[in-house]
Amino acid sequence: MQIVPENLGDYLEIMSKSVFQSGMSWKVVESKWPSTREAFHDFQIGAVAAMDEMAVDALADDTRVIRNRRKLQAITDNARRMIEIDEEFGTFQKYLRSHDSF
Repeated sequence: MQIVPENLGDYLEIMSKSVFQSGMSWKVVESKWPSTREAFHDFQIGAVAAMDEMAVDALADDTRVIRNRRKLQAITDNARRMIEIDEEFGTFQKYLRSHDSF
């Protein structure tokens, strides 16, 4: 199945889900994904980027999500960086395509 992201939040969600699936049961990730989406504001990029350390700390104690603090922090860090890349390249997709030989 091909995934066609429509906005930055879609890219963030796809990337985040693959990070959680690394080294973990995909079944566990799938079962917790609806509440993870909710915890991360349905991956609305601006809302995720605005999450601070306290918000990540709270999620690290939240049984609705996979409580791997480093992975949770990475989602907010990645959201901020994706916004920067999107602004720098015009779109995140242009950035990805700039690595076409990779």
